[in-house]
Parts: sequence; C-alpha cells; structure tokens
Amino acid sequence: LIHLLIIQEFDLNHNLIFEWNAWDHLNIADYTNLNLTANNITWMHGNSIDVDVDEHLLISNRRSSEIIKINRFNGEVIWHLGGPLNEFSFINDPYNGFRKQHDVRRMANGHISVFDNGNTHEPPISRVLEYSIDEDEKNVELIWEYIHPDSIVSVAMGSAQRLPNDNTLINWGTISNQGAIITEVDYDKNIVLEIHYPLEFHSYKVRKSDWQFSTNLLAGDTNLDNIIDIIDINYIVNYSIDSNIEPDIFHLFRFDINNDRIIDTFDVELLVEHILFN
Repeated sequence: LIHLLIIQEFDLNHNLIFEWNAWDHLNIADYTNLNLTANNITWMHGNSIDVDVDEHLLISNRRSSEIIKINRFNGEVIWHLGGPLNEFSFINDPYNGFRKQHDVRRMANGHISVFDNGNTHEPPISRVLEYSIDEDEKNVELIWEYIHPDSIVSVAMGSAQRLPNDNTLINWGTISNQGAIITEVDYDKNIVLEIHYPLEFHSYKVRKSDWQFSTNLLAGDTNLDNIIDIIDINYIVNYSIDSNIEPDIFHLFRFDINNDRIIDTFDVELLVEHILFN
C-alpha cells in the first residue's frame, strides 16, 4: 500500500479545473530515503500548499523534508528544495536545510518562510526560517531564523506567520510532555507574547489577523437574523433536548446565554425575559 499525494482545484461551481497526482509526475524510486520493500509506504505527506507569486504551487512534503514547486497549469515539477531530490545550495544555514517541516509560505518580501520541525537534525531542534531564494541559480540563503530560548523540539504540527509589523507568530505544534505554546517575537527576536496551554492541548496551525465579521455578535440570535424572537427560543429548546451534544464555540456564544457552558432551560428563561422586557 502506497500513500501518495493528490491535489485538486475546483471553481465556484464545483467543477474540477486542476488535478495533480504525484504518481503521474514523480518517480517513487528516486526517493532513496524510503524503504520501498515495506508493505505500507507513506510516500507523500503534504501538509501545506501555497499559491506562489507566479500562480504556481508550493507544496510541503514532510515525509521527505522537501518543498516541491508545481506548475499549476500542466502539473510539471518546476523544482525540488530539500530532500533526496534537492536542486539547491543552502547558504548560511548551519543545519543545511529543514527537516520534517510545516507551513511553507511565500512571504510579502519575496522570501520563503518555513516552520522547521527539525526532528532529525543533530541534535533535534525546531526553528522558524526565512530564506531568500534564487530560482534561476538554485541558491537559498538563510536570512533570519528563530529558535526558542528553551530549545523546543516540535515532534509534529506547527506553523509560522510573518505579521505586517515584521513580528513573527509561531505555533510550536506538538511538544513532548507539554501543551501547546504560541510565541510572538519581533524581528530582533524579543518575545512580545507567549501563551502556554495545559498538557492535553495541542495546536496544528495559528494565524493572527484583524478579522472582519459579516454577522452580528448578538448573543441569543441563534438564526443570525439580527432579531431575538420566538424562533431563537425554539432553536435553543431543540438544541438543549439532546444532552449528548458537546457545544462548540458558536453554540456556546449564541445559545449559552448565562455563560455556564451548559445549554438548558435557564438560557431559555433569560431569552424569554429579554423578549418580554426589552
């Protein structure tokens, strides 16, 4: 059994307009890091995709520690960065590239950012990387990197986002014997924000943005019609009947009027009072 990668693009009418199958464009025999005699082979582990400035695709293949650039119009592979098929020279990078990476992105300044899990570095270490890249001369130069003062090693998941003010938001993914850690650092590598979660919590990807909401934030407006009325009460009653449902964020905000993390008759009573006396 071989696990490979298939990428599909659809238009607004759900018509398939592009499909890329690794089997059609790559030769698995070239991946000398794989045990091709195994009964179960994970060839591709695609964990991020980004549309490049030239409309082609940047794919992160964690399994082989490589970034693949794919022609979005004919599916041909344009280049490999890292891994067994690497075509680039790494400049100014003490680890000579990334290992088991996540969240490969083209940055606004033309560079490429990578969350380097670094599981197989010697010694293992996780980093956030910013590379300048010369796609003609096939050179990548490490411009900026960040390693946490506690020398965090992220065994899985993780992300990095360069913010408009040149700060970098980092999600350290899965850390052995720790919960999720989210760190924001400025360009001089000073920590300006850090959030630690309990042991049982992990985070795959984190983004920071000035979100614009097209819906109101009116607690109790369960059907999002900008009015609290009998319809909203009916929705809460129907929802609270099934006690086996674990409320998600939407329902806790819209339905849990008294904020006790339980959706029940007390929320209905508060909504009735709101309708009657407001």
